[in-house]
Amino acid sequence: MRKQSRSRYLLAIEDRNRLRKLAARKIKLAANAVSALTLRRWEEKIDRKFEKKFEEQRVKVQQLK
Repeated sequence: MRKQSRSRYLLAIEDRNRLRKLAARKIKLAANAVSALTLRRWEEKIDRKFEKKFEEQRVKVQQLK
């Protein structure tokens, strides 16, 4: 069970990173039309979306230690 919980946590991190990469790709495609502030907002939105999931998995991993 310990190994499974850690892998779920890592999968959640990978999901977030994948979405961040997609946001960065959007920026590149939009070239000068999108500001750095917009990129930061997209990253924050992604982080908020996954924050609860990260915290739940982190707590589970801590309890297993």
